[in-house]
Amino acid sequence: MKVLVIGSGPCGVACTKGLLERGCNVAMIDAGEGLDAERRELIDELGKLEPSEWDPADVTRLKYNPTFSQPGVPRRRLFGSDFVFAGDREYARLEVKDTSITATYAKGGFSTVWGASVLPIAESDMRDWPFGMSTLEPYYRRVMRDLPLSAEPGNHETHFPFFKENIETIPLPAQCAQLLERMRTRESSLVSKGIRFGRSRLAVSNRQSDPEHGCISCGLCVYGCVPGAIYNSATEVETLRRTQSLEYISGRIVRAVTELADSTRVSWRDAMGATGSADFAAVFVAAGAINTTRLLLKLPNIRGERVNLLDSQKCMLPLVNVRATKGAVSEVAPIMAGAFIDLHPSDIDEHWVHTQVYAVNEPMLRRLRVADASRNWIARTVLSPVLNRSMLAWLSLHSDHSGTIAAQLDKDGEILTLTAQENPRTKPHAKRVAKRLFRLGLNFGTVFAWPAMQMGEPGSGHHVGGSFPMKREPRARTDTDIWGRPPGHSRLFAVDSTVMPSIAATTITLPAMANAWRIGREAPLPV
Repeated sequence: MKVLVIGSGPCGVACTKGLLERGCNVAMIDAGEGLDAERRELIDELGKLEPSEWDPADVTRLKYNPTFSQPGVPRRRLFGSDFVFAGDREYARLEVKDTSITATYAKGGFSTVWGASVLPIAESDMRDWPFGMSTLEPYYRRVMRDLPLSAEPGNHETHFPFFKENIETIPLPAQCAQLLERMRTRESSLVSKGIRFGRSRLAVSNRQSDPEHGCISCGLCVYGCVPGAIYNSATEVETLRRTQSLEYISGRIVRAVTELADSTRVSWRDAMGATGSADFAAVFVAAGAINTTRLLLKLPNIRGERVNLLDSQKCMLPLVNVRATKGAVSEVAPIMAGAFIDLHPSDIDEHWVHTQVYAVNEPMLRRLRVADASRNWIARTVLSPVLNRSMLAWLSLHSDHSGTIAAQLDKDGEILTLTAQENPRTKPHAKRVAKRLFRLGLNFGTVFAWPAMQMGEPGSGHHVGGSFPMKREPRARTDTDIWGRPPGHSRLFAVDSTVMPSIAATTITLPAMANAWRIGREAPLPV
């Protein structure tokens, strides 16, 4: 039985593994766009050298990202290239209103530029799902078996298990280490107030477990990972091609999926404009929330519908420590979340609120226009007492307290319009949470500067999904069953975040991968 997976992102790879486990003959079709050859060659050359040997001009080129110096929520690039955020294509038109969200056609999807944070969804945040954490647990374990994990035991595990025995660590910025140490001195009090905290959990390998690709602490993380320590599903695609005979078909964008009496037909177009189609026993769609939504809206029994993409909306919240961390402003360390702070204060929110804390780093200094130490040495010297105390928190809200993105195709089925819709509860709720953090932070010497909080617009963090939610008993035309099948379909399965009934504030990738693996492994296939 030959089945097709659409998309090479984390969910596409996880679903593929589930299908391979049951003995299916699997093909994967993908646009498969990648970094330009010139940049790729430069990265390969840098990978042969120690960071101290890198040419500063090469590093400057790879760090090109004007959004770090602009107002609003910044957008990551990969080694200076913005190809990951594809926008629209002539044959996959996209119109976006009041949001910066966009699709991707990159090989590996958004795992090419993600922050690598991994947490499962707490049981209490799955009340609107058609099953609980126990259903996903075996698939969390399968996913984590293949992901590296930098983490440390703490007080998160009761609600957010590791699902992995072997964990490792990468270097932790001194500011984050000192913050966590201060919090541990107040641990009993914080836990009693519904707070869980600890070192961040990152899908990043270290040099002890992976000498060739492990983290070298070069401080380029938000620009791209030279050794490849940060998990990227594109790497797994190549591994599956070599070891399990996955057929990978790149350079094609799927235009439509049509279920026939005894097969499912997939129609595509390539970059040169050539078109084609093929039939498969079943098709599993993991094209990312936007493009999966596009394909499902083209189905005959759904055409004309308007759906809402749910979002976990993000806020930037500066914080200042009472005590300075000597040398923090010049420390070379991973530019990734160093600490997680998760709140479940019952008087504010029935859902968990997730906070990722970053040490002072170059993108922050660029925003303050003091990144260049040689040019801005006077400002850096004057500001160093403040900078060595400054950190940044990313606050994430549950979709119940976030805006949404309305998605609708035009009458010809060619242009997908995405329109941000504000939730009147979002800003007041974020403010309440930030004020609670302010009061709690005073207990461990940290001031969360809630008046300076900046809200991102809906979709700015790209943690979206839920446009075709799974239901135990689907009723609406845009509901799917527990296998991600739209009404009237038995050979078509949506497997990415598109089918998540809600978007938790905690990270989206790990639960989406676990669910995709579950569908690939357990979904009923035609005989």
